[in-house]
Order: sequence, then structure tokens, then C-alpha cells
Amino acid sequence: MNDTPTAAPVGANSVSSTDLLAVRQVSHCYLAGDVVVEALADIELHVASGEFVVILGPSGCGKTTLLRLIAGFQSPSEGEILVDGHPSHGPNADRGVVFQQPTLYPWLSVRENVEFGPRMRGVDKRARRQLADEYLKRVGLEGFEERAPYELSGGMQQRVAIARVLINKPALLLMDEPFGALDALTREVMQDELLRIWREEGATVIFITHSVDEAIYLGTRVLVLSKRPGRIALDRRFGFSAKAVGGEGRHVRATQAFGQAREELLNAILG
Repeated sequence: MNDTPTAAPVGANSVSSTDLLAVRQVSHCYLAGDVVVEALADIELHVASGEFVVILGPSGCGKTTLLRLIAGFQSPSEGEILVDGHPSHGPNADRGVVFQQPTLYPWLSVRENVEFGPRMRGVDKRARRQLADEYLKRVGLEGFEERAPYELSGGMQQRVAIARVLINKPALLLMDEPFGALDALTREVMQDELLRIWREEGATVIFITHSVDEAIYLGTRVLVLSKRPGRIALDRRFGFSAKAVGGEGRHVRATQAFGQAREELLNAILG
């Protein structure tokens, strides 16, 4: 696979029938005391099923705001967001969100945390237990079903959080710096785990990070937002994640192409 980054048009207005996610001319403002803050301006983004899109940018550029708008936690000041062709009118089961902190229920076991969604949907106990155990196995936590969340390491807790989202089979997996609180070694392990899950599940991922290396390693596509108000300043497609899934993860980061991609993204972030 060619690792050379290729440009995608920034702010293209065309809408494809294959778009799973369409963000159409979205701008967003909010009040900070008596001051109106323009967080995002004219965001045009189209994501096809199966993409792994990573969003980078300087602090305060609106990365998390954009993710919250896509999740339906907030409504854009201007523009519209469509998921699978349908306008977003708030949170929905078609979008699952994984935050930086796992936010697990401490009074529930690991299995009970994962089966929480199916339980709320009325899935019977036997079926939801079977589903929960299946997804815990997929994230490498077989044998930990009866543990309490506080008995697990940070990386293991985050795996539980990912399983809890995946069990609901969302069309979009939205991740807001999910590995930001982990140590460097655990973070790299979790990156490989996430790529494996992404490939096996056929998931579509929108991932926020401050780490340029993480963005290049994980993303089939990397977006850089400009300083506030955030606009899409750069849109690049990479092939490193496919190589990592194919077993070349240890070597990918040391390649010349990876270094060139890092330099390009850093230059875009620094403006």
C-alpha cells in the first residue's frame, strides 16, 4: 500500500449517497459569560462507512465541540448533521461515544456494565449475558466478567467502555481522546487493540486526539482543524493503519513516510 498522503478536497459541497456521516456547513457559537465565542466555522465533512477519521488541532480549536455536535449532545448554530442520510436531532443509539475517562458504573460488575445497553432495550437476561461475554472476549477481557471496574487497570477499564459501546452496534463510534490518560506503553497496546476491533467489527470511527503520532498510526484519514474558529485546514488519507493491522505495527512508526506525515501535520497544526 502506498503510504504517501493524498489530499482530499477541503470544504467540498458534494454529498454522496454512500456518506454515513455528512456535516454540512456547520458553524457553532456559545456564550462564555457575556462573550460570544465562535468555536467552529463552515465545517463541511463527509465520512463513508468503514473509515477511521482522526481529528487533530491546537487546543481550543473545537475538536471536542465538533464531536459533541456529531453525537447530538448539542445542536449546531448553523448548518446540519446527517447520519445515514437522516438529520440528527439529538443523541441516538446509532452513535456510541467513548470518553477519555471510562465512566463505568462502579456498583456493577464488568459484565453488568457491558450489558447495560441491551438491558435498557429489554433484551432478556440470558441473551444479553451471552452478548456481553462475546464482546468482552473481543476486547481481550475473557475471565474478568465478574470483576468490579475498580479492580481493573486503566487500559482494561477503557476496553470495558469500548465493549459497552460496541454491544449496541452503533453506526458511528465516536472517541474523545480515549487513551489520553494512559501511560505510553498501555496506550500503544490499546491503539493496536482498537485497530483490530475496528477491522473485525467493520466499524466507522471518529477519533479525537492531541497526539500527531497516534493520529497517523490510527487514521485512514486525518483532519487538522485551524485555530478558533475551527475550520478544516487539512484533510489527508494514510495507509499506516492497514499496515499496523497487517502485523507491521512495530515498524510503521520508524519509516520515512511516517516521519514525513508527522512533519506535514505538525506544520499544519502550528500554522
